[in-house]
Amino acid sequence: MNISIINKSRSKLEEIEQSRLVWVAALIAENCCFCSGLTAMIHTYISWEKLTEPERYVWTRTMMELNPKINDEYIQQYTILYERVKESRRMKQKGRDHIIMLKKSEKIIMSLFDSTKVWLESIITGNNYHQLMPIMELNPVNGKKPLLIYSIDEEFTKEQSEQIIQTMAGMVYQPGIIAFVDSTIHKYEKGRDMNKSGMMLTTPTFIYDFLFEIIAPETLTSSQVNVIRYQLSKSFWSYFDKLVILSIELKDIAFTKDNFKILTDLYHQKTNELKPSLQEAIDSNEILNQLKTEGVITAKYKVFIGITSFNILLNYYNKAEVLNNDIIQYTKEEIEKEISADNARLFLFMEK
Repeated sequence: MNISIINKSRSKLEEIEQSRLVWVAALIAENCCFCSGLTAMIHTYISWEKLTEPERYVWTRTMMELNPKINDEYIQQYTILYERVKESRRMKQKGRDHIIMLKKSEKIIMSLFDSTKVWLESIITGNNYHQLMPIMELNPVNGKKPLLIYSIDEEFTKEQSEQIIQTMAGMVYQPGIIAFVDSTIHKYEKGRDMNKSGMMLTTPTFIYDFLFEIIAPETLTSSQVNVIRYQLSKSFWSYFDKLVILSIELKDIAFTKDNFKILTDLYHQKTNELKPSLQEAIDSNEILNQLKTEGVITAKYKVFIGITSFNILLNYYNKAEVLNNDIIQYTKEEIEKEISADNARLFLFMEK
């Protein structure tokens, strides 16, 4: 089973939450599909030397627009300067002064390109993503590395890219992929521990179960990541294989209050045998334990599994401004070719 992380970082806090998801997923999942505003930056940084000059120009302008310290007038001056450089290059006859001015302008443009690359690098290293680069796959269709980077523009329209919509939709509804979201799920939806009994004053929009707790892994090195992935794989990948089977069975059951017991019993029946091995694998991992003993990290993350409906999960993505109406509508249509979008769907979420 693959884990999918779909997000749009609109603030430093959201960027940090997203980073936590990616780091945990990189350790526990066979493959992780990662798509957000930040993945486009990662993709661009890794591919920088292969970018054409017009592509570097666009990215430099984009990064300027994202920087609150850069005003519109400065961006406009940059645009005008680049257009003048292109125009000067097209001129067949150039005087000495014209050539000198062109060279100076090109030097300014190249300097701005270099600054953009440095800025991209600072964003990536700030989240320690450079340690995950050896397992990042920029070609998620045919590539073989486990952290699949989907570079998606901020604007999603069917006209621009039908493939984008299909890819994003697949991350939501395919049984072999499980969505992984952050603690904002509690902001938009109401959850209830499936193991608690008693009267429900309000009907929850998802039910959940605690899976495991893990120490914050963001300071790990690339080599440590690879070792931990190998050491955790037996327990976690076997558990996720069970979740694929469970997902297929759940999609035929309506997510309603009357079915909560059926959903809960089926979940426990399929996963209880392997669930304890998740925490055991983490607790016995020498590298993670070394972080504790050295006092390098104190934060811990708790990961839960939830059951909701396809519709509620899509509505969460909509309310969190992660997916737009085109993608949500397309996904619902794909789901309802086989089943009701009100049927049950698994997902993961994490809390600090």
